[in-house]
Amino acid sequence: MKLIVANWKMNHGFTEIMAWLQTYLEAVTNNVEALEDKRVVLCPPSHVIEYIDSELVASAMSYFEEEFKKEGREMSELTQEELQEMIMSTRALSLGAQDCHYRDEGAYTGDISAKMLAEVGCEFVIIGHSERRTYHGESDKMIAQKAKMALNNGILPVICIGEPKEAREQNKHFNFITNQLSASIPKDVDFFNLIIAYEPIWSIGTGKIPTTDQLQEVTKIIEDFVAKNLDGRVENLYILYGGSINSQNSQQLINTKGISGLLVGKASLDAEEFCKIAGLK
Repeated sequence: MKLIVANWKMNHGFTEIMAWLQTYLEAVTNNVEALEDKRVVLCPPSHVIEYIDSELVASAMSYFEEEFKKEGREMSELTQEELQEMIMSTRALSLGAQDCHYRDEGAYTGDISAKMLAEVGCEFVIIGHSERRTYHGESDKMIAQKAKMALNNGILPVICIGEPKEAREQNKHFNFITNQLSASIPKDVDFFNLIIAYEPIWSIGTGKIPTTDQLQEVTKIIEDFVAKNLDGRVENLYILYGGSINSQNSQQLINTKGISGLLVGKASLDAEEFCKIAGLK
């Protein structure tokens, strides 16, 4: 199962969202088989998560009403629990957030907690994105705390790591990545699914992507770290790649050995482009 995560960052209002969802849902309807081997996650700004969730539910309800009508059945035959389970298990888009706080509540103006995100339908949250580390001064320790808080609230954290240009050029990326993994992953948690997103800072927004050899080197670093330090604590390991992804390079990247999916930034803002990346067009 491949994981495709769209990170809208601080972009898109309600008008753009409606158009984006229409394009995406039409693509899914025309090529539903494309989602059999992948899961697509949308991480929009937090204030629109509940709105998008309601739009997805409404779309699913309309679809099932049509299907039931064809079979001569009524939706009223289902209990509320059965209907909710059906919608969640077949929805074309899972929802995530771009960050959460390391505490459930408190005097933290402008922040949002994992508990709050869970209440509006979030299943995933991006933790430790390079922009959060750079612009908000987030430490590895804080990122580990946030990841643990997400897990405590039933949300899967997507833990981001990645070296700057200087570390890569000085051949210090091995130690840099290993140190990030050691400090950013909670040490007292068992993971059914551990999701690590590798985002080399030198690639983000530059148009440059790692070579296949460079990617495989990093996936081996991550796999070896997990095997050595988290043995018995990780059921499934997902390694995503993020940085300058587009529809021209996405298939090469996602088919690289060791890569389990993609964390898509700028290209996810264009629904047509994102659908191509997700294999829907």
